[in-house]
Amino acid sequence: MRKQFALSAALLLGVFMCGAAMAGAHEAASAEPPKTAELLRYTRIYTGDDDETHFEDVPVTFVYQDYGKKIPTVWFPQDGIMDAAGFHFVSMPAGWDGGDWHPAPRRQFIIPLSGEMWFKVSDGEERVFGAGDVLLVEDTTGVGHISRMISTSLGVFAVVPLPE
Repeated sequence: MRKQFALSAALLLGVFMCGAAMAGAHEAASAEPPKTAELLRYTRIYTGDDDETHFEDVPVTFVYQDYGKKIPTVWFPQDGIMDAAGFHFVSMPAGWDGGDWHPAPRRQFIIPLSGEMWFKVSDGEERVFGAGDVLLVEDTTGVGHISRMISTSLGVFAVVPLPE
């Protein structure tokens, strides 16, 4: 229970610190905020028309708008709220190896909270993801990808499955 509370508290603190950093950087840049800004990119793994898996960097455009009653204006994704099919945490020990090529079990976001994970897609590109990165795995068909923990410590990930 204490570990879950500590992890939840750390996640919330990270979100607030990131928001505060973005707000501080924005305030230093100008007094009048722009209407939209690209504040985030996530990486997508997908199966292309060539039946190979690829990485794609996807920008997320935010709009400065009211978020709710009695809440100051915030940066909110221009495309709105995404639907999710659930949310859970998963943890992998240092040295965990996902084995040979495999497709993703479902479309899902993977958000590293600690540790570093290495991915290789079938077009040959390799990338490492760690805390602060956001990965969308959509390669549910085809050869898939290879993944393994490369950090020397435990990896903890937030996982958000998407609707079918």
